[in-house]
Amino acid sequence: MGALSVSGLLNFWTKILTKATFDEAARAVEQRVHSDNHLRPPMSCNYLTPAAAHARTEPLQKHWKLKVYKVSQTITQTATT
Repeated sequence: MGALSVSGLLNFWTKILTKATFDEAARAVEQRVHSDNHLRPPMSCNYLTPAAAHARTEPLQKHWKLKVYKVSQTITQTATT
């Protein structure tokens, strides 16, 4: 699935949990995954759907910075002792 808000996820899972049968729930999940992969173009994929972005041969432009995490001294000291 693509990036969703917390309220969007809660709403989706509430709908899944209220389905009468497992087959209905499975169909709803399948439809949601298809929708996210073929109909919703996120910014992180250059506004292409994930399916279209995956089919490309050239790399996509990154729209985010690499997160650099600092290691605290406590963790470093514990690891070396």
